[in-house]
Amino acid sequence: MRFISIITVALSFAGLAKSLPVESRSVSSLNGVTYTARNADGSCQSASEIVASVKLMKASGVSKIRTYAQECESLPNILSAIKQVGGMTVLPGVWIDGSSNDDAEISRLQKALNSADNINAITGILVGNEVIFNNIMSSGQLVSKINQVKKISKGIQVGTAEVDSTYTSDLMAASDFAGVNIHPYFASVNIKSAYSNLNQRYNTFKKSAGGKQVYITETGWPSSGASSGAAQPSLANTEAFVKSLSTSSLPYYYFEWADSNWKGAGIESHFGLLNAQGTAKLDVPLYNIFCICQLAKAQLGPSILSPEQNATVPVGGKVDIIYRYQNMGTGNYSVDIQLWQDAAVTIPISNITIDHKIKSGNSSGVQVDFLLNDTYTWSVPHGLNRTFWLTVTEKAETAFYTKGISMRSRPVMLHPSPATMNSPVSYAILFTLSIFTILFSFI
Repeated sequence: MRFISIITVALSFAGLAKSLPVESRSVSSLNGVTYTARNADGSCQSASEIVASVKLMKASGVSKIRTYAQECESLPNILSAIKQVGGMTVLPGVWIDGSSNDDAEISRLQKALNSADNINAITGILVGNEVIFNNIMSSGQLVSKINQVKKISKGIQVGTAEVDSTYTSDLMAASDFAGVNIHPYFASVNIKSAYSNLNQRYNTFKKSAGGKQVYITETGWPSSGASSGAAQPSLANTEAFVKSLSTSSLPYYYFEWADSNWKGAGIESHFGLLNAQGTAKLDVPLYNIFCICQLAKAQLGPSILSPEQNATVPVGGKVDIIYRYQNMGTGNYSVDIQLWQDAAVTIPISNITIDHKIKSGNSSGVQVDFLLNDTYTWSVPHGLNRTFWLTVTEKAETAFYTKGISMRSRPVMLHPSPATMNSPVSYAILFTLSIFTILFSFI
């Protein structure tokens, strides 16, 4: 059994240097996802949050990421994460809308490319997303933007993402590769026909690409929201579509990694594999860690909820020690609950319990709780007559931590109730004094 400090484990989890504990499931990992580096409220994720998101993707089996814009310093931070974990690529986007922001976006891309030392992890560059389909630009205007980006692309291939019905011959000619967004849901296709619709449209489109590489730059299925003809949003239908994709050989990017609540109440805010709180929606290899944005803030290791810091405990009475511990996957879990003379937990007083068995964590199911609660009832012994410190140490052996892992809580400072009012010795002294008082009253 290894003892690992909370700081060490925090760094390990924040880095996610190895895969998080997951189990085999009926749905395999998706290998490509789209990702927007924003929180649920639309604010930018921090650098550490972006890196943590990418590492969680890696741990969940994702190897390809597609983005839409150069916002939030997303590309430099994604490349930084990829450099750490290896085996991943990114297909970054440049958001264009025909405004003065276009040049600023391209400049941000250029800056990211100039500063990166692993641009070989970049699959290609997407200029715009459905700008022709949404009547934002003509094909000629888009071709001009593609050529502008090619001048600063450092030899990386440049293309765009459009729906399969809006590619023109001049756009295909200008593109080094073709990105196509294919959504059977928006084609009002029944879920039973969704994958065959995707496959058929991809192969039809591929014939018009003139031998160029074709990527399905978006495809997905919403878990809730309004129906689109025969296409019904539901968790069951999302899972069915994900399952079909996960076993296919199509070059896809699933839309999308997490729900985008900042998009409003429309259907597009319900396509995520994770909900806005960071919880996996489906029984797929995604390890729930609350909200991704809270990963860097989370205190790893157990925490004592009760008794609270600086509380008084009744000597000779009973106290419920309520604690919260980490879910690190299915396995054997136990706790050591101990008393210490000092806050540095170097001088032990006694062990309340050692190797006390507790409920196992898990890493499968519709919802996987990252934290679990438990209670141990402690009979407070006589003899505690000074301030002391209480700790709970969680120990787990799982498929991931085969040699065991041990994490100790922060110590909680406690005070015993006045011993003179509780101990048997004190009662004996009081009784003796009472007898003497009575005897002397007769003298």
